[in-house]
Amino acid sequence: MIEIGYGIHPDFQGQGFGPEALTGMWSWAIEEVHVKTLRYTVSQTNTRSLRVIQKFGFTNVGQQIDDVDGPELIFELSSIDFRRLFFIDWRVE
Repeated sequence: MIEIGYGIHPDFQGQGFGPEALTGMWSWAIEEVHVKTLRYTVSQTNTRSLRVIQKFGFTNVGQQIDDVDGPELIFELSSIDFRRLFFIDWRVE
């Protein structure tokens, strides 16, 4: 399982950089054969981030308490499903 954290500077939010960054990072991560699950954790109040993860079809699998950020929702998607739905070959031949 892999979880990737990222942030978008407020001046650049709402311009598609979040989904683009996640697609690239997850496409790279699933090249590792041991990565079976992609995980995304987010505060219930972070509506922008929740909209991003909904676009990818992740499933809410629970909650956790982060020492820094407090309560977070946990979303997961299998690497197989990500590859089937969104895989873009990021490598330049």
